[in-house]
Amino acid sequence: MLDNLKKNKILSEKLVQKLLDPVLMYTVVVMMSIMYHYRPQLTLVYGIAAYVLGFLIFRIFDFIDKHHVLGTFAYIGLFLAFVYLTGWFADIGSDDYVVGFGLWFFTPQDALDYNKWYTLALFMLFMLFTSSVIYYFTRIRYRIFMGFLIFIIPFVIYGKEQEFMPTIFIILMSVGYILLMVHFRELKNTDRVFIAGKKQVLISVTVFTFIFASAAAVIPKPEIEADRTALESMINAEQFTDKLVGMLGLFRSSSSGSQFRGVTNTSPLYYADSDDPLRIKTATFTNYNYSTDSWRIGEADDVVLKEADDGEVMFYDGRDLLEAILLVARNNSEFAEKYGLEDCTDIELDIPDTHDITLYSVYGETKAAPVPELATSLEDTSYEHTLFYYLTETLICSNGHDFEEGESFSYEYLPETVFRDKDNIKLIKAVSSLSLDEYENMLYDLSDILNEEGTDYDDDTIYVNSLCNNVNLVIDNNYKYFDEWLDYGDSEKIRSLAEQITKGDKNDYEKAKSLEGYFYLNDYIYDLNYAKGRSENVESFLFNTKRGVCYEYATAMVLLARAAGIPARYCEGFNMTERYDSERYGTNFVITSMASHGFPELYIKGYGWVSFEPTVTDMLAAPKEENAALPLAKAGVVILVIGILALIFVFIYPAVSHKLFMMRYSKREPDMTVKAVMYRIRKLYRVGRTKTAEETAESVRAFSGADITDEIVMFNRLVYGEEKLTSDEGLHALEVYLAAYTAYNEEKKKRKRGKFKRTRKRTEE
Repeated sequence: MLDNLKKNKILSEKLVQKLLDPVLMYTVVVMMSIMYHYRPQLTLVYGIAAYVLGFLIFRIFDFIDKHHVLGTFAYIGLFLAFVYLTGWFADIGSDDYVVGFGLWFFTPQDALDYNKWYTLALFMLFMLFTSSVIYYFTRIRYRIFMGFLIFIIPFVIYGKEQEFMPTIFIILMSVGYILLMVHFRELKNTDRVFIAGKKQVLISVTVFTFIFASAAAVIPKPEIEADRTALESMINAEQFTDKLVGMLGLFRSSSSGSQFRGVTNTSPLYYADSDDPLRIKTATFTNYNYSTDSWRIGEADDVVLKEADDGEVMFYDGRDLLEAILLVARNNSEFAEKYGLEDCTDIELDIPDTHDITLYSVYGETKAAPVPELATSLEDTSYEHTLFYYLTETLICSNGHDFEEGESFSYEYLPETVFRDKDNIKLIKAVSSLSLDEYENMLYDLSDILNEEGTDYDDDTIYVNSLCNNVNLVIDNNYKYFDEWLDYGDSEKIRSLAEQITKGDKNDYEKAKSLEGYFYLNDYIYDLNYAKGRSENVESFLFNTKRGVCYEYATAMVLLARAAGIPARYCEGFNMTERYDSERYGTNFVITSMASHGFPELYIKGYGWVSFEPTVTDMLAAPKEENAALPLAKAGVVILVIGILALIFVFIYPAVSHKLFMMRYSKREPDMTVKAVMYRIRKLYRVGRTKTAEETAESVRAFSGADITDEIVMFNRLVYGEEKLTSDEGLHALEVYLAAYTAYNEEKKKRKRGKFKRTRKRTEE
């Protein structure tokens, strides 16, 4: 019976050891830190899966370690099983997905939709690799260098996209790595080497962690602002990432907004010399799919208006249309009365002068040039091949000649002050109050009147001809695509909301401003980390979750505008707001992937295409750039406080515990007191439970000289003789304990003083 109990106890202890295996725990931490990069919301789930799977894998490894021949076949079988599962998951994930598993693995995650099957395949690959290497190079063949290589893998994964690993993983991995290294070290006792026990090692690591965290908390962090242009000439993982982004661009005829979520990359994409912060456009999308919550290019997005071999491109200029309308309205009362412009004939348009901007590309492999909002012309570019100017005012490079690193683009653009002048807005509102049919008729009348022979509106014939040509461009290039730009999928919910928001507005400009402001006034939340469900789309955002990034806000405003009768399209590009002086290019702005942005463009009758900003976070909730060491410092403060409290507890606990013991057992039954005293003395003198009472007394005497014979006699009478002890004997047991406690402390002090003297003597010698 006793043998069975002992066997069961041994088996239980072995099972607990396997369940709490430090190698397994470290493997789980490594896997969680890796998987956090791919799906933060499921980190804990992957951690649990790594623990269960790792436990089973380690049992197979234990078998392999004991049976080398059979173990070899066992590992081959395990390897093939994981390869099969990885391939199976990858095949499922490739269905209806834009790229294969290989390209997905190397591509930045913020540039792609989340693919759970690819992520599972990656988990299987990393699980087999990390568990195999960590197990082998700790339990089988101890190698510090190989352990370090595993340690830095998560840092490399985060580093290739310039992301910061969560501080908790940095601390856990650092402490776990150190613990494994000291736990499986290969040292032998010599005169110069003393191998500390596990308790001493744990104390040392704890102290190290405390000091490390405290230093991170209290040492001032310098605010370093380095010239990031140096990054462009470095050969690093980021350049490889950029090439993959360019490769991905070949497939991007659609957008689901995944590139805007969880973006932490701060590497520069463009540098700019500009008078103003601007919105930059690189792509447009016309067709929205509710079932996939994604945009695709439409017919209008694929129309090339002209080729520009010399790099000069004249963009549509809304100023010309405003001036043409006002010119004709002033000189033709019939025209002014027909289109309700009588009150506008006495206004003076305030058209600001154009400003200049030059953009420099930091990396190549791109196909779309960055175009500033309200651009009037591309004045110069270093690109030596043909540029294609599209109807949607985007610039695309010619086939086979991508834009290269360091490419420059110089534009003239109209500042936004054109929409701040009250007379300008008065005319825009008057024209945008017309229906689309009325507006079309007005444009034809404008063209006819300006082309009418003998009309003398201005001595500058070239100016009048320019206005006429601009009006004809509006007619020729927009009306045939208005059906596309007005398609909102006939959603009754969106139409009803659009009517509700724009109720009382008399013109398209007022409607656009109401739609833009709606999100700011109705508790919508900007959330980079919000994980959208597979079935969610723009209606879910508008009416249920109210959480999203610029993609959701821009999509919502485009469809609401269309439902309100305003032609609109979805655009992507950047918000250039971060000021930064680059010595290399002589620029004053920088554009990073953090600045990537989706926004709506609406066609405002009387002017043309105008971008709006419905995204709540812009300027209001935009995340502030932090020093890279700040998260670690914050965690360090917490650990510092915990460490101080722990130190206080360590120092005062023995004295407090002693006093509480004396107070507690001075009033207890003598039997309980005698047993408690024996347990207390054994714990104080670190005497194992396997030793007899007499052996305990000998250990106490050998260490401090204290005599606990009376306690031993009372303990044996109680336990083995089953005698009933008196209250006086209980008090006497406490006196024996007090004497042993005092002797123990005095001996510790003596030994410390002696150790200090010996150390000082060796130092002097």
